Amino acid sequence: MSPRLNVSLAKRQEQLWGRLGSAWLRALKGYRSWLTLEKSLAPQSIEAYLRDVFQMGVWITGQAAPANRGQAAPANRGQAAPVNRGQAAPVNRGQAAPVKQPLSPETEDLSHAYKPRMEGGNLAPENLTKAMLREWLAGLSDLSLQASSQARMLSAVKSFYLYLEQEGMALHQPAALLELPRRGRKLPTVLSVEEVNRMLDCVDMSAPEGHRNRCMLELMYACGLRVSELVHLKRSDLQVDLGLIMVRGKGSRERLVPLGTQTARALETYLTQVRLTHKELKGHEDAVFLSKNGRTLTRMVVFLLVKKQAALAGITKVVGPHTFRHAFATHMVEAGADLRAVQEMLGHQSILTTEIYTHLSRDYLREVVQKYHPLSGLRRL
Repeated sequence: MSPRLNVSLAKRQEQLWGRLGSAWLRALKGYRSWLTLEKSLAPQSIEAYLRDVFQMGVWITGQAAPANRGQAAPANRGQAAPVNRGQAAPVNRGQAAPVKQPLSPETEDLSHAYKPRMEGGNLAPENLTKAMLREWLAGLSDLSLQASSQARMLSAVKSFYLYLEQEGMALHQPAALLELPRRGRKLPTVLSVEEVNRMLDCVDMSAPEGHRNRCMLELMYACGLRVSELVHLKRSDLQVDLGLIMVRGKGSRERLVPLGTQTARALETYLTQVRLTHKELKGHEDAVFLSKNGRTLTRMVVFLLVKKQAALAGITKVVGPHTFRHAFATHMVEAGADLRAVQEMLGHQSILTTEIYTHLSRDYLREVVQKYHPLSGLRRL
């Protein structure tokens, strides 16, 4: 097992996987090593891939249809009756209990909607068919999952079968020809510059964690950081004197992001006047941001902080840590920044992902219409 994996998490995963049968346990353990060693994915990405494949395995081996939101679906062909969201599935005599202790809160609803009832047998992962997986996809639709969530889960399953084929554990990839659900483009919520400043100004600087909290918010906005990138930032990644930080993004890809003068000053103040006074537990000494008990901060702490600051600032929009990343990119594009430069700073692999911010820039769209539309009154050159 890779040293990058949390031992207690790995044991908990294997206990869950074992309920699907020895074939699933063996395949998932190998897939975990493959994601870690060959794909070099971040621990959070590895957990997400494994969670999605596990959910598919629960559906297949349990043969239980998930429930619609707030509605009980009829049980077909001797299947267990599904349950409402957030409720535990009933345990029938002679059958295994529903999956408990899901890997994370994000999986609780799905885990309780399925009920594994049999050991692998012919339902071992290498024996699944395209028809079975198509039925599983239909079950995801019954759960009213968003198309993006369905696409993510199918991508994980396709990756799983790619591994099985490469290792000679499966002769074919039943998921290869399944189409990803179509995802409608939804424009993200963006804060104005004034709203961002209000959130920053509302931070209680008299509190022990005040400087830390403001510094985190400024970094997310000034550098377009993902929340996972923020909490895993290391002091050894900082080059404050040069105005640069090294960010490790998705897939452990590294990128250099420049710091603005104000943000560099805030970070320097935090590091020299506040961070040095924090208690550090062993193994957390290099972390930039620590909790009161000396551990690396969790994403949930940052999420709750952003929610609190939005409420204090009187902002009614749905705001999360990623909203600062959207604000960073949108404000850069509105100010005339080159889209390629924004792509590089965000760590996007494709320019197409970055282009969504041109649709959020009202000034940019107004300029395009004025310049190119025949009724704008401007002569084309």
